[in-house]
Amino acid sequence: MHNKKIWQEKLYKKYAPKLLGVAMRYCKDRDEAEDVLQESMVKIFGNMHQLREVERPYPRMKKILINTALLSLKKEKKNQTESLSGKKHTNIPAKDTNNAEAEEALLAMQTLPNRQRLIFNLYAIE
Repeated sequence: MHNKKIWQEKLYKKYAPKLLGVAMRYCKDRDEAEDVLQESMVKIFGNMHQLREVERPYPRMKKILINTALLSLKKEKKNQTESLSGKKHTNIPAKDTNNAEAEEALLAMQTLPNRQRLIFNLYAIE
């Protein structure tokens, strides 16, 4: 059990920053991206036995994260449809980005409506 916890911690420290970057492309702001990352990591840790069989776990982890982000967008759309409020969400650029051009591109992507942002991510980046 102790080894499992150590392995989870190492896995999180190694891949969380990269996965957060992927989540930022799908989510409207950093808070939502962090929520998607955390939800994804719970799913990943719940299926660790599958990851141990894989030589390179990142592609599988990334796929889980993307699917979690897509489910989050779907839930959000359902909630917006059910809600009568017309609130706009503010977009916050990534704070960890060192490259100004990458930060501007991320901000521009986050201003896209959900459907267009999703299509752009899946077609041009993934």
